[in-house]
Amino acid sequence: MADEKVIVMSKGTTFTVNAVVKALRDNAYDVRLINPIEEEIIDAKKNAKAFVIFLGPFITNADFMVFLGKTLEEMQAKAVLLGDGDQFPIAQGFFPQGLIEDQFEKPFGVKKVVDSVNLIFKDVREKRLKSILLIDDDAVFLKMVRGWLNEDYDVVPVNSGAQALQYLAIHKPDLILLDYEMPILNGPQVLESIRSLENLKDIPVLFLTSVDEKKMVSRAISLKPDGYLLKSYNKNKLLEVIVRFFENK
Repeated sequence: MADEKVIVMSKGTTFTVNAVVKALRDNAYDVRLINPIEEEIIDAKKNAKAFVIFLGPFITNADFMVFLGKTLEEMQAKAVLLGDGDQFPIAQGFFPQGLIEDQFEKPFGVKKVVDSVNLIFKDVREKRLKSILLIDDDAVFLKMVRGWLNEDYDVVPVNSGAQALQYLAIHKPDLILLDYEMPILNGPQVLESIRSLENLKDIPVLFLTSVDEKKMVSRAISLKPDGYLLKSYNKNKLLEVIVRFFENK
């Protein structure tokens, strides 16, 4: 869960604050402890999807609370509120509907806080796991790329064009990574089959090729795939391209 970032916000630290931070880190979350200060939130918010907020006197600062509510809405992050019973109605007025995952009145069990954060990220993971059909006749390459992508995507590997078409007869992935050069049914032939079928023709297809000569690239583009990737890409480059592709879609 190293990429699953949780912001714990508290005015200063206490035994309970430290216990919550430790419990979240023990569950493999990337935890950032900050004060209720706008600059610290701006600095910490990148990639965070969960806030654990220890309520305090700052909830009466309307400008800050409006900023906090808008920030959560922009990030589509959810919050777990911890505090005294009379603090919750005040805080709730500043948060958009649906962005409060849970709230716990003091004293509360640390496990309940962790369980709530787990639920937030369960929802995040279910939303982000797009499906990718990976087609390549090289078993070593299939295994390697599946390992690179499996943490963030639901990857189905097949080692031939025929297997790919059998899979597509039942399933519709969000993206197809298609080897350009394969025996029997090569990449262009598989793409032509996909584009000829009404229920499949809109699936985005990115060609995988180990050949980067201008002639090969030009031919790939003429077949109107959604793009192409070189097999020489390392893990970070491949992930970057796929993330950017889905963001642009």
